[in-house]
Amino acid sequence: MHCEEFEQHFSDYRKYLREEIHRFRDCVAVYRQIQELKLDMLEVINQAPAFFGVVEGALFTSIVLWGDKLFDEKGELAHPSMHHQ
Repeated sequence: MHCEEFEQHFSDYRKYLREEIHRFRDCVAVYRQIQELKLDMLEVINQAPAFFGVVEGALFTSIVLWGDKLFDEKGELAHPSMHHQ
């Protein structure tokens, strides 16, 4: 790999990692909001308990999987352009 290719690959990787971290933080923020709403606005959540239950479960799963991928030294990248060719 030439220097220019490496720099481009590294730049792409940093951009992708930044995007992944933002998505992870967004999921954590929404999950926390739902947890806080359970305390303050239980009546609203009880109007659609299945919806909020599914969303909460999906967010929790995403947080666990993304966290593992981001923080595990051998975590695999999901972005196809980041895989070696």
